[in-house]
Amino acid sequence: MKKKVLLVTSFVLLAGAAQAQGGFSLTGGTTASVESSVRPFGLNIVDHVKVAGSDSASASFKNNELKTLKNFANTNLREGTPMSNSDVQLHRIDPSKIKLNTAADVRAYFVGEGAGYHNTLGFNSQGGSTSTFGSDPKLIFPDASERGGTTRTTSEPMKSGDFVNMGNFSANTQLNFFLIANGANGGTNKYSTNHINPDNLVHAVAFTLPGTPYLLIGFEDLYGGGDRDYNDILFTLDVGRANIDHLSSPEPTTGLILLGFIGLALARQRRKVAA
Repeated sequence: MKKKVLLVTSFVLLAGAAQAQGGFSLTGGTTASVESSVRPFGLNIVDHVKVAGSDSASASFKNNELKTLKNFANTNLREGTPMSNSDVQLHRIDPSKIKLNTAADVRAYFVGEGAGYHNTLGFNSQGGSTSTFGSDPKLIFPDASERGGTTRTTSEPMKSGDFVNMGNFSANTQLNFFLIANGANGGTNKYSTNHINPDNLVHAVAFTLPGTPYLLIGFEDLYGGGDRDYNDILFTLDVGRANIDHLSSPEPTTGLILLGFIGLALARQRRKVAA
């Protein structure tokens, strides 16, 4: 079992001309023929897992976005390599502040996983929680495990591009996500984007790249140290373009700091020219 520090990573990818901008139906999609029946901690699922490409929005995601997201993850979340790409760092956001600026239907797409564990992914939408689960937790992927080929099994039920319709959420809703490490096999270690974690480590990182309605999120699943490659669960949220644009905007203090650095650089350049 590889050792890792659990993190949640959010990324939004600029996927080129074929970006999905059209929204989706919360009743869309065909339920997968095989699903995990495990319910760690007795938690309920928010909805059934739907088959990749089984409605128009998921077909667009699968055909136009999924490859780009995987390439991004393979470049920046390489197995056993700490994430340090400076271009990615420029778009880092605080994962404990994934708050919707406008009302939105929200969907989670499974991108992939690089774990030895059979991990469980869930969320709550209460915000400001003082516990890992929050007051109304729901499961998204009870067993986020995938095998090669086209076959699904109850112990490896997922395929890239599968999705879950999470529901409609009002403006100012904060979404917190949690991972139960090896939850499908009885694991009990829980880690969350709200930084309330048993090892007192920051287990979540988040990134955005403006231009799509998507966040790419990745978890790591072991208590304590590790290689910080954050790829034990990779999933994408569709929260709408307006929310992504808002999340991508720097906070006022950050903007002032950036302007300060720009001003300093210009002043230095002027002095150099004058000399």
